Amino acid sequence: MSDALALVKEHFGANAIIVSTQSNGDDGVRVTAAVDEDPAPPAALKPDYESGQDPLDVISEALNYHNVPADLADSLVDAAATSTSADPVVAMTTALDRVFRFATAPLVSAVGPVSLVGLPGAGKTVTVAKLATEAVVSGQPAALITTDTVRAGGVEQLATFTNILKIDLLRADDPVRLRDALAAAGAQRPILVDNAGANPFDPVEFDRQQSFCQALDSAPHLVMAAGADTGEAAEMADAFKELGVRGLIATRLDIARRIGAVLTAAATGDFDLLAFTADASVAEPPRPFNAVALARILLPDDYVRDAAPPAPAPLWQSRRPA
Repeated sequence: MSDALALVKEHFGANAIIVSTQSNGDDGVRVTAAVDEDPAPPAALKPDYESGQDPLDVISEALNYHNVPADLADSLVDAAATSTSADPVVAMTTALDRVFRFATAPLVSAVGPVSLVGLPGAGKTVTVAKLATEAVVSGQPAALITTDTVRAGGVEQLATFTNILKIDLLRADDPVRLRDALAAAGAQRPILVDNAGANPFDPVEFDRQQSFCQALDSAPHLVMAAGADTGEAAEMADAFKELGVRGLIATRLDIARRIGAVLTAAATGDFDLLAFTADASVAEPPRPFNAVALARILLPDDYVRDAAPPAPAPLWQSRRPA
């Protein structure tokens, strides 16, 4: 990964934007990059970091700022030490690529339903609306199913979006009706399932959520609001892992200043890091996670010099912990 990023920097310059990263096992990695304008000539490129601060110290401070638990932080610093780059962004990218898995396929596809679970208020319904909008814009005739039929206004909130998008909205009050709704939606288009928020520590709510998940042929994804306590995030990930959760979508990255809970949940639950949202507008689709994007979010602005970070507002704002 370090070598691939160095090649991107060499060939495309400081304006390169990392679109995606993909590990190919023993065969290496694939990095997709793009530029919005012609790259600057080599003589015009900014020099490497002049502060001389050890990149491992930069990474350690950043992880401490984001309240990443000590054992996970140690694993990331150890992984970063395998990078030969003096650029903290590259070293952090190497570490994240070694410690976490990042999904390479788009969330919305024509194969299997995309089912979202999580705590009440985590942002599942807005995320579903974002994904539905993305599907419509890309010309895919999506269908939407909601199991959130108990909460007041749950169905009406989604109906507002589906009416505007002119897509089908189906209701499922129980697992049997969910299977019927999946059959009615068909298998040749994206199917988005918005589940009611569930308290994983309430046996009744959790059993209901589990029954809906068992009615699906695909693993659900956990939607989690960034900025939570890392201890709570670990316990939540442990609980939702029992539902067969495969991936994690983080919300509210435009609000959260510390995202150690996101890393903690992904590590504890062994979840793929899928996507994040940093805008309440349904017109803005979830942005795919990759190692470079996450490194730029975690590190302070002073060290993110290759290109603008993917989130509209940097999460550290160049502040250092006291």
